[in-house]
Amino acid sequence: MDDWTIDPNDPVPIGEQIGYRVLFAIARGVYQPGDRLPTVREVAARLRVNPNTVSRAYRDLERDGILNSRRGLGVFVREDALEAAEERRQALVLGRFERAVGEALDAGLDPAQISEVLLSALQRAARARGKRVEVEGRKPRWAKVRIRDN
Repeated sequence: MDDWTIDPNDPVPIGEQIGYRVLFAIARGVYQPGDRLPTVREVAARLRVNPNTVSRAYRDLERDGILNSRRGLGVFVREDALEAAEERRQALVLGRFERAVGEALDAGLDPAQISEVLLSALQRAARARGKRVEVEGRKPRWAKVRIRDN
């Protein structure tokens, strides 16, 4: 099983977090079309959650055309799931960034400050995952953005 984790303190419901982990794993190529996913019981035991929560996450992804359940055999990644998983991942991440940037604008940060915050967040997140971010030059080129009234 891919390194699935959930955060019980996250405001996102646990079932949705599980669904996102499956979706992200497919989009990253951890699970390929036709691959069998871990059983509901395996995931529930590993994450210490109710099996019904895992089952609901799998069902939601099946309804969305990402997974295919085969009675008695398990749950499998659909042959056409990769593109849909990548699109959903992109939309989800974009939505979260839009909310965060909107909050930053509401707080009075200008684009350069927002880019610095974003870069700092990127570096912290990478470091927490054992990676490093390298930026060429003094500032990212997207820091030169201005926001004007319509």
